[in-house]
Amino acid sequence: MENYNNYCIIMAGGIGKRLWPCSRKAKPKQFLDFFGTGRTLLQQTYDRVSRFIPTSHIYISTFAEYTDLVSEQLPMLPVSNILTEPVQLSTAPAAAHASAHIAVRDADAAVMAVPADQYIVDTELYEQELRDAFRYVHDHDEFLAIGVRATEPNTGYGYIQRGEEISANLCRVKSFTEKPNAEYARMFVDSGEFLWNTGLFLWNVRTMNRHIKTLIPTMGRQDDADTPLTPQEELDIIVRHYPST
Repeated sequence: MENYNNYCIIMAGGIGKRLWPCSRKAKPKQFLDFFGTGRTLLQQTYDRVSRFIPTSHIYISTFAEYTDLVSEQLPMLPVSNILTEPVQLSTAPAAAHASAHIAVRDADAAVMAVPADQYIVDTELYEQELRDAFRYVHDHDEFLAIGVRATEPNTGYGYIQRGEEISANLCRVKSFTEKPNAEYARMFVDSGEFLWNTGLFLWNVRTMNRHIKTLIPTMGRQDDADTPLTPQEELDIIVRHYPST
């Protein structure tokens, strides 16, 4: 039976600077038909997740200046599901901001955050792996990161070091390393302990609410209340603590 407490946040607020000049600030890579498929990267991401997540449970987290682009490319999406960032945030605060909206709507929600700019070949395997991941975070108050086997010492990816093994395809995370230099990347791959970080993360809203003050102190409540911040409270904090640079 399908779980109707599953939600998705598509992270679409970046400027794609590494792919300039194809990607530009006014229209970054997620809004381009980068692979000539007839669908932009954002549209392809929506197509993949909408196979197993209802449209009403899909949110787009994006920079305020890109709201119209999102609406143009995803006209089926309710406007209220486009969550605008007044400044361009990194993944963690953007995900926390979006998770606050979902927590107010559904206290039993399980949430996945996915980048808007991935190219996935095996969509059936992608869907099955994420269905399994949703089942895990519904039952465990933990964050779940999805990794893939590192096949070469690529310095453009983040790396996840595997720790204690829980099952054949599940282990504790020992460390994260973001875009190492070539020497370290080669050591990581040769060790066999590291996975490439896909940028796919899942959690239930109880987990995010409990850990937010530790992970991102400025975005948590300053009192000891266990209730999540309201979306407006989250937005007020973002405006105060994440100014444009």
